Amino acid sequence: MKNVVLSLMSLWFGLSSSYAFGLDEALELEVRAAECAFAGSMAVRDFKAFSALVDEEAIFISGNEQQAKGKAAVLERWQPLFDAADAPFSWWPETVAVLGSGTLALSAGPVVNPQGEVVNWYQSIWRKNVMGTWQVIFDRGHPVPQNAKNKPVVNRCQS
Repeated sequence: MKNVVLSLMSLWFGLSSSYAFGLDEALELEVRAAECAFAGSMAVRDFKAFSALVDEEAIFISGNEQQAKGKAAVLERWQPLFDAADAPFSWWPETVAVLGSGTLALSAGPVVNPQGEVVNWYQSIWRKNVMGTWQVIFDRGHPVPQNAKNKPVVNRCQS
């Protein structure tokens, strides 16, 4: 009987851990897709799509530590970046991590100039809202990490 109970417990733990792994992976894919849509809005010059992914409470911190607090301030700061015909930079997530609750996530990766050079790094915190949509609540640019300098970059948003 003891062996049967242990076998059933092993089976239950195995199934629940594989379910959790699958759920984590699915959530990471959701956040990666949201970040790629966010970056894609810049590439195709779609300010409306960009703004839909910014949370009402968002805070964006620029490289010089200036904070844009609230969606209106973030959009006011970013609008000029959409005015030119070509995007001034692009980005994509190298790293995505999601809390076990499935409601907060981090994405981070390179910011690349039109010549393909990594010029900055970003980190974004995403929150899943009541409608099930991921939106950026914090975004911060910072210098390229030492371990990422001179490393070849691969756009993880392109198939």
